[in-house]
Amino acid sequence: MIREGSTAKSIAMLKKIISRGCPERVMLVTDDRHAEDIVAEGTWTTALRRAVEEGMDPVDAVRMVTLKPSEYFGLKSLGGISPGKSAGMVIVDDMKRFNARIVLIDGRLVARDGNTCALWLRSGSFGWAGSILAA
Repeated sequence: MIREGSTAKSIAMLKKIISRGCPERVMLVTDDRHAEDIVAEGTWTTALRRAVEEGMDPVDAVRMVTLKPSEYFGLKSLGGISPGKSAGMVIVDDMKRFNARIVLIDGRLVARDGNTCALWLRSGSFGWAGSILAA
């Protein structure tokens, strides 16, 4: 487990992992991010950018923040795109900057180009909709 948050910053360890050729056994987490750091820097996108800067293959880096944590924690409906899984996806502009262009939750469009989709918020589909103040 490589942690890249507000306190724990262990992403530099990726160089050893890359040199040993074993990224399939590693997950990258951002579980200790302070709210002000999330607003200023983001969460997983910052970790992905740093991983790629350290030499990690972008596809391996994405697996490390999606598939690997869901497998480790037994979250069978998350972490990938396949029948029976929750259709939560983020479509990014490129595999170096990872800027979110489109965000889908349960297969529904919730944001595009940094703007929340008002229709989704009004639908009341999610009890927590509109309660997130900073992300």
